[in-house]
Amino acid sequence: MKRKLLIAVPLLCVVGVTAWMFRPKRESQGEAFVSERAAPVLSGIAQVRQQVGVLHYGERVEVLSKRNEYTKVRTPTGAVGWVEAHQLMEPALWQRSIKLLEQVRNMPVQARGRTKVSTNLRVLPGRTEPRLYQFARNVPVEIVGRGVAEWVQSADEKDSSNDAETKKEDWFLVRGIASRPPGESSARVSVATTTTEPGDQTVPIAGWVIARFIELDLPDPVREGASSANIRPVAWFELNRAPDPS
Repeated sequence: MKRKLLIAVPLLCVVGVTAWMFRPKRESQGEAFVSERAAPVLSGIAQVRQQVGVLHYGERVEVLSKRNEYTKVRTPTGAVGWVEAHQLMEPALWQRSIKLLEQVRNMPVQARGRTKVSTNLRVLPGRTEPRLYQFARNVPVEIVGRGVAEWVQSADEKDSSNDAETKKEDWFLVRGIASRPPGESSARVSVATTTTEPGDQTVPIAGWVIARFIELDLPDPVREGASSANIRPVAWFELNRAPDPS
């Protein structure tokens, strides 16, 4: 009996160690957050691949591995696939975006406008600063601050300007919305505001954009006064309203 036990105990230990070594491993390299309105999830990174899902701005994903310009992720629903790395932001940058939104939440509106073209939203003024999001064309924004940064060439800015003499450029600190298709939840609280498409849900967002990419929505009295006086308004505030005697 003792001999059988002496054989069985080591054998069980070997089996246990082997099972532990070959157990399914949950590989993870941290987390990330989607920085695009829509980020396709792909079955692989080879030329022959399929789209197996889509992620939306603010969604948290688990990072499993990275290869070239792609990141393998596990989505909130448990699906596994590949997304382009530039469509994700690191947790530290996500936290900076949240803090920036809190800072500007109660700042007074200096002006309102709309994006002229697809416009990158950055965490600080400057074309090389980390990107938080990209507004589509004709998206409404509220301007709450202004800044100046050095002009540098950037691959992800659609800019036809070739003025080499330009050393600095103006930037706007704006509040806007990151839209999501109907029925999609978000890591932030949605707000009721203008959306880019009927039925879209919206998520508040804030950051810096190049000033000349914004077309100001001038009130009629301001537009008429500016045109007659040949001036360029940069901000306006409504102080009071008076009835028209006519």
